[in-house]
Amino acid sequence: MLSWGAYVAGEIESSAGRREPAERHYLWAIDLARTSGATFLIGVATVGLLRVRAGAGRVHDALRGYRDMIDYFARTGNWTHLWVTLRNLADLLRRLGDNEPAARLVAAADRAPDAPADGLRGAAPSPPVVPGPPAPSRATVLEVARLGHRAEPEAIRTALTPVLRRTTCHRPKRCSTRRPWRR
Repeated sequence: MLSWGAYVAGEIESSAGRREPAERHYLWAIDLARTSGATFLIGVATVGLLRVRAGAGRVHDALRGYRDMIDYFARTGNWTHLWVTLRNLADLLRRLGDNEPAARLVAAADRAPDAPADGLRGAAPSPPVVPGPPAPSRATVLEVARLGHRAEPEAIRTALTPVLRRTTCHRPKRCSTRRPWRR
């Protein structure tokens, strides 16, 4: 329960715009969840942590983390949280000037029957949307859960293309591959 409390505190701090305390709470939640094997909590707390890091300008760290979380949620078939992750990534890509893949991700999420409503946009008018791929079927979701990246739907390919382009490391000694949920 402590790990969930730390996660909720991170969400509250993040919503209030207090990035440093939010990051501390998310990291604490991840550490506590790791000790108990609560991989789902590790995943959702990591997505919050990445959103905070992206907002703080730690773009490369956030992009690498999004790549890992997209892989994790796709591999486990957790499309509800994968869509949230893809929407967060779309926000970051839009800030970086990658408007087309960002718009395609948002359009795909908006049409997906298993994507949660986007509460972050609230009543604000939606930005123009570039037509995206159709929402994946349940059969596709199950195939992704079984086969991982060998069966990636278009939304995941769309998300990973700009991420991989921006996170390809040309200086291996300077690149970190540490994933927050692994020691």
